[in-house]
Amino acid sequence: MTMTVEHDHTTQEQQIWDHLEAGEHDEIAAMRDASLRDQPDDLPAGGLSPPAQFELDYANAYAHYQDAHEAPEGERIENTAETVEQQNERAPDA
Repeated sequence: MTMTVEHDHTTQEQQIWDHLEAGEHDEIAAMRDASLRDQPDDLPAGGLSPPAQFELDYANAYAHYQDAHEAPEGERIENTAETVEQQNERAPDA
């Protein structure tokens, strides 16, 4: 599965998405660590440092992952409220 095209995502962003899809969180951590070690002496004008680019790519990939796999916030809140109500009904009176 690939991310929806809302913007031109980077290769690294796609790799992060693929790792999220596969549940490979150790791979994502390794990518983050590698970005921290990669500190070039100069950056192109307007370019991001490797750690900053990783964080941007991760944020974009994770946002797409949430959109694809999680219920909307309102639905999550409603589901949580229902779960809490059920637990309270089953709880012994104190």
